[in-house]
Amino acid sequence: MDSRLSPIEGRTVQIEHAWKTHIPSFLNAMASVPSIAHEVTTLARRLDERAEPQPQGISDEISARSEKLETTLAALVQRIDAMDVHGKHADAAIGAIWQRIEFVRREILFEFNHGSEKAPPNGTGKRKKETRIISSNKFETAVGKGQLRLNLGCGHIALADYINVDTRDLPGVDIVADVGDLPVREGCVNEIFSAHLIEHFPLETMRRRLLPYWRSRLRSGGTFKAVTPDAAAMVQAVTTGAMSFEDFREVTYGAQDYDGDYHFNLFTPDSLRTLLQEAGFEGISIPVAGRRNGKCFEFEIVATAP
Repeated sequence: MDSRLSPIEGRTVQIEHAWKTHIPSFLNAMASVPSIAHEVTTLARRLDERAEPQPQGISDEISARSEKLETTLAALVQRIDAMDVHGKHADAAIGAIWQRIEFVRREILFEFNHGSEKAPPNGTGKRKKETRIISSNKFETAVGKGQLRLNLGCGHIALADYINVDTRDLPGVDIVADVGDLPVREGCVNEIFSAHLIEHFPLETMRRRLLPYWRSRLRSGGTFKAVTPDAAAMVQAVTTGAMSFEDFREVTYGAQDYDGDYHFNLFTPDSLRTLLQEAGFEGISIPVAGRRNGKCFEFEIVATAP
């Protein structure tokens, strides 16, 4: 852990040094603009006061001061233009620094929350569930025939043609296990299906751990299918009054009736498509979107392992 954090700490020190070095000089330069503008305004006012007919000597003085004023104005315009360019560059640099700081922060927090191999994939801090195969004959037959289809996070809805997996030993569950620690080898699963499972995991856990892990278990050409709440459809439904705020809140955060009934994530068809593409999936399609299912609006997504 220390070896992984050391480079991050080094980059943080470099960013802090750059911030302290360049920002004060930039702010000091910007602070000089008001004083220059005040000087120009004073010269212009004095010029107006002397603009009435005057003797030749005074007229020459006015002409000289006018030329000086024009020269000062031209220099000021050039200086402001240059500072505007530097300001834009500074804005871009500051934005890049903040992006880097945010990246480092997320890296550190991810390592603290999920760095241990014994940590569960949902980031709750509790230890992983010990894997236990209940329906060993059903499981071995599916593996032997090359027809292994997994229904992850099945809960009380077990499917006959699938090996049903859940962290709870419920009726119909074939394997008790964490969905990120399955008793299957790489490249041997024909299909991974889940209904209202993926919203139970934080975004970084989905991106870094679960989606890559599930793809590695699928055979080439294997299918990934998921049903999850449709954030886009629900927001629209709340706006039009087709969905109550109470239902929206419950679907978004989970009913929270038991330890596994908390939601950490929310997707739209496009956002989940992007995550699957990042994980290396191909042939992504959305067969159904905005479908009403009780209190929830949901969508289905299908993808293929390369």
